[in-house]
Amino acid sequence: MYSSSSCPDLIKDRQGRIFYTGNITDRNPNGNLPRYPLCIARLNPDTLTIERDSVTVIDTKRSSHVDQEQAGARYPVDFSNHHSYLDAEEHKIDVHAPFRADLHRFETAINKYDVYLK
Repeated sequence: MYSSSSCPDLIKDRQGRIFYTGNITDRNPNGNLPRYPLCIARLNPDTLTIERDSVTVIDTKRSSHVDQEQAGARYPVDFSNHHSYLDAEEHKIDVHAPFRADLHRFETAINKYDVYLK
């Protein structure tokens, strides 16, 4: 598994399953980049490794980010520095992730994602 600067969270649900939330990339990151996609995955409790078939993308780079990249934005998207917690009553994991269209700008929105557990 490859991960850049994602400030990952580990969450244990009521059934004892452990979930990882953070950036998971398809290749070795270049320093702290890219900071997408934001993913959730189950951890194997015996090996403490990600179960590959459980990796699910929560959010990732969009076509508007490509436009910003072409317009000169140095870092077009950032889904790192998120926070996840278990909402046991609702059987879900809540993920709050800052969305910045460009790391060199201060404008930020906080996205909330509800990941329902089966």
